[in-house]
Amino acid sequence: MKAGIFVRNLAKYSSFLSIAILILVFWEKGIMPWRMEYDQLVLFMFFPFGVIAGMFMSMKWEGLGGLLTLTCLFLFYVFSQQQNGIYPQQSSYIIFSSPGIFFVLSALLNDPIF
Repeated sequence: MKAGIFVRNLAKYSSFLSIAILILVFWEKGIMPWRMEYDQLVLFMFFPFGVIAGMFMSMKWEGLGGLLTLTCLFLFYVFSQQQNGIYPQQSSYIIFSSPGIFFVLSALLNDPIF
C-alpha cells in the first residue's frame, strides 16, 4: 500500500507543477483561444485544455481523470498528425501529460476496481 500512496502523491504534485507551468507558458506567450483558427482551436481543446481538465478531475476521481488526460493527449497527437501530416516532435507534450499515467497507476494500485 505504501507504493500506492507514493504514486498518488507523485501524481498530485506533478499535476500541480504541470498545470502551473502550462498556464504560465500560455499566459506568457499571450495565447488567446478566441483568436485562433478552427484547426488550432481543435488542437487547443485537447492540449492543454483537455489535459488540464483531466488533471483537475483526477483530484477527485483518479482513474477517470487520468484516462481523460491520456485520451486528450492521444487525440491531440491524432488530430495534429491529420492536420500537419506529421506527429509533434516535442516530448514536452508527453512530459506535461505524464501525471495522467501516474493517476491511472495510482487508481490501479489503490482501488483496482476504479
